[in-house]
Amino acid sequence: MMELTRKQGAHITIPYKITISNTFATRLKGFMFRRKPIYREGMFIKPCKSIHTFFMFFPIDILILDGNHSIIYIKENMRPWTFIYPVKGGKAALELPKGTVQDFEINIGDKVVVKKK
Repeated sequence: MMELTRKQGAHITIPYKITISNTFATRLKGFMFRRKPIYREGMFIKPCKSIHTFFMFFPIDILILDGNHSIIYIKENMRPWTFIYPVKGGKAALELPKGTVQDFEINIGDKVVVKKK
């Protein structure tokens, strides 16, 4: 599960299953080689300041977070076989289903908390 605190202070819960990837192997693999798009799930990758979608078969939304888990970069609908150059100040990333940023009106400056179920 993921909680989002808006810059204005409002809290919302995004009811997705979030997998935590914090080893070299799990960070490298991410969602590679999956054929079906992710649905109501995501991946929290730490440490991370850049993302690639090599060997992926569907687009995703990306959030890059700073050390306080505030969103400092957003990429919507990131297509397969592309990459994001390292983002200055980036410490972690969230890979989410395409459309999540728009559906939940996620913005730069919002703060993310990933909760284990």
